[in-house]
Amino acid sequence: MKRAVLAALTLFLPGVALAAPKTFTELACTVVSILDTATMTVILLGLVAYFYGIATNIGHFGEEKDHEKVKAYFFWGLIILFVMFSIWGIVAIVKNTLFDNGVGEGGQPINVCSSGGSGGTTRPGTIDQYGVQAI
Repeated sequence: MKRAVLAALTLFLPGVALAAPKTFTELACTVVSILDTATMTVILLGLVAYFYGIATNIGHFGEEKDHEKVKAYFFWGLIILFVMFSIWGIVAIVKNTLFDNGVGEGGQPINVCSSGGSGGTTRPGTIDQYGVQAI
């Protein structure tokens, strides 16, 4: 067992070390990206749970004994979804406030945390991690 753990550490530790961010901006962008993905996942799970609760409780809405319980479930479900979307918006505001370099040539926004092809635009003339020059 110890040999298997040692072999796994020997094989995977260099990959983790090479994937480590080299600057504080890369580290901060990685943390913001993880928070953004986690928030999207939590929102998706919250939406699924809310709609599942609506689907299972809609038949009991007219009953007298469970009327307040179902009404509270619908109300608090909407409040919780609103808070989750608000957190997603706050993460986006912090990301844009702290890591946005402003406007480049031609009025195109330059985003520090983008990797070139997926998010924002890069400066014209720069070469990305794949050796492709931005136009």
